[in-house]
Amino acid sequence: MISARATVFSLIILAAFMLSKPLLVADWERTISSDIVAHVAAETPSGYFLFTWDDVIMRAPALDETLVSVHDSSERLNAIGHDSGSTVVAVGNNGHIVYSTNGGDSWQTASLAAPLLGDLHGVAYGGGNWVAVGSGADGMAVLRSTDGGSNWTQENSPGEGELKGVAWNGSSFYAGGGYLFDGILLTSSNGSSWTPASVDGDFGLLNFVVSDSAGAILAGGEEASLVRSEAAGANLAAMQADVSGDLTTAVTVANGHWLVGGPELIVLEVMAGQTPVLIHGPADGAESVDALVISGPNSYIIFGNFIDLFRPLNLVVDWGGSSGTVSIRVSNLIWGDGYILQRSGNLSDWSDYQSFTASGLTQTWNLSVPEGQQSYFYRVVPE
Repeated sequence: MISARATVFSLIILAAFMLSKPLLVADWERTISSDIVAHVAAETPSGYFLFTWDDVIMRAPALDETLVSVHDSSERLNAIGHDSGSTVVAVGNNGHIVYSTNGGDSWQTASLAAPLLGDLHGVAYGGGNWVAVGSGADGMAVLRSTDGGSNWTQENSPGEGELKGVAWNGSSFYAGGGYLFDGILLTSSNGSSWTPASVDGDFGLLNFVVSDSAGAILAGGEEASLVRSEAAGANLAAMQADVSGDLTTAVTVANGHWLVGGPELIVLEVMAGQTPVLIHGPADGAESVDALVISGPNSYIIFGNFIDLFRPLNLVVDWGGSSGTVSIRVSNLIWGDGYILQRSGNLSDWSDYQSFTASGLTQTWNLSVPEGQQSYFYRVVPE
């Protein structure tokens, strides 16, 4: 059953089709809407795709199916993660933690040994431990659970400031954040005792930490700071991307290969041993990229702050490969309402491609991409 909350917002989803070269290798194909407070979790082993929106957890059971609310929380939720089975954990403001042991079908509120006077911004699972990070009364906050997310204990604060993201690389946790203008990257084998990671060079406050299946780490944050390692976390080194503004999110494409989002819909391609490359943006007047999702071998979905308070529109893209065609499918339409499919080459200037009145929940377009156009972005807006 779709909750009332799930029908009061919609987001314009921008789909970019990179025609100049093969860029991405899809490891899953789930695309759903997101906004500034949404933190997308990868597809769970049970086949579901979940994300947080304010104080609601949403789930897409299959490609192109309507999003449904599976949990209404008492606090804003800032991050969500899963283990190798069916357990999912979401964390948020005021130390609030909820967990599910059945892929999101039902949710329970976790127990904290002591209240946290602060907010949680990241969560990760590894080595039998769940770790959540954020800020508390004593500075950086780290909470740990060893029983599947049911009970949590606050560990000793690693220092002043706050932690914004955490990842498990197969042998250790890495947590990133900072204090005032200085960034920090911490590491721990089990989430209990933390030490500063050895990083070659200086870097700013970190907003995210991700890893690949070979254990390589990528962290990024304010003033376009990046920290990148080789496999197994070796040789961590700081670098500066040649863009302005703060980096906000990242997605792992393959081992040693990431996409990183930032302000004005900037997207960087970061590859092991290479200088980060700007592959899209900046777009004047656009908001920052808040989440990135791989959707096909030559395409990606950008989630930005394009909010229209009606209901979520689920835009799905099927790339046609070398044939230069693409299929766009938008679902969760309101029958009888008018919409416009728009297209842009730069995310600043939009032209109407087709106006239509929804005659059902789903509308599909099969398009031929013009020759010589490096990328096109599509969005669906109410008429």
